[in-house]
Amino acid sequence: MIEILLFDRSIQEIKNISIEEVESALLNPENLIWIDIEYAANVWPSQEIKDLLQNTLKIHPLNIEDCVISKQNPKIEEYQDYMFSIIYAIENINESELKLDEIDIAIGQNYVLTYRHVLIEEVETVKNAFKAKINHMHKNSSMLFHTIIDHIIDGYQIVVENLDIKIDKLGNKIFKDPNQPKIIMGLNSIRELLTESRSIVVLEEGMFLNASKGFYSILNGDENIFFKDIYDHLSKILDRIDRQSNTISNLFMAQMNLSTQKLNELVKFLTIISAILLPANVIAGVFGMNFQVMPALQNPAGFYLTISSMISIGLLMIIFFIHKKWI
Repeated sequence: MIEILLFDRSIQEIKNISIEEVESALLNPENLIWIDIEYAANVWPSQEIKDLLQNTLKIHPLNIEDCVISKQNPKIEEYQDYMFSIIYAIENINESELKLDEIDIAIGQNYVLTYRHVLIEEVETVKNAFKAKINHMHKNSSMLFHTIIDHIIDGYQIVVENLDIKIDKLGNKIFKDPNQPKIIMGLNSIRELLTESRSIVVLEEGMFLNASKGFYSILNGDENIFFKDIYDHLSKILDRIDRQSNTISNLFMAQMNLSTQKLNELVKFLTIISAILLPANVIAGVFGMNFQVMPALQNPAGFYLTISSMISIGLLMIIFFIHKKWI
């Protein structure tokens, strides 16, 4: 699927154009062109689209290959006539899985190319706003690029907030019952999600720090402040991810301590029971020996005296333990 939108700044009109019209439209500096391509990952597009990318837009073959092949690292590369970038949209699928959608963006003097493998809601939202002539994105290609990135980074905030909620729920469950295996599995899953997300955010943070400092000539220098804002958002998201990772580490430690405490209490209880029953076992062992002559063995009250001594010693030991505050 390919959609090409042309915004004519001189008459403030937007229309769809064909691939054949792109080359002539690029010659008019009043035009701002958005070429949005959606094509399956690891599948080369049609020859018509390849010609558009390589011959009309002059995209380097290596960048075209980056567009086709999925799971590339985030990056920004600047060439003579355009800038090429790879970023990721991040979305929660469920409590144990994130959806990472790659989007490749090329920016020229008066065009923006977005190449993606699946439908990305943030891109569709910006496209609808572009068609409705909303926001400041129609000013130039730099601002259109910023608007797309800004919406994608806003999606990161939602993912991080959802992870916060999940961590809080698992934390509450730990203090209720630290020995549930599902809690440990849930924390492990979230830690893996955080590691995966962090690797993306760290690279993108560096990219937009450079963009905010004017490292890329294709971006309008007057708008560096907008990319500084994106960098600030990514820095805050990275800080939250790091705090979440620390929280999970602390929850693991708390779970281990609580489990150890419960085990210690169980061992303590069994030790006290064993200590209380030990004198009774000794008495029973003595009177259970096969001697023919033994004091009180033939006494009719011997049995009751033995039981009474067992109970009395046991009670005395319980009182002693209570006095020592061992129980």
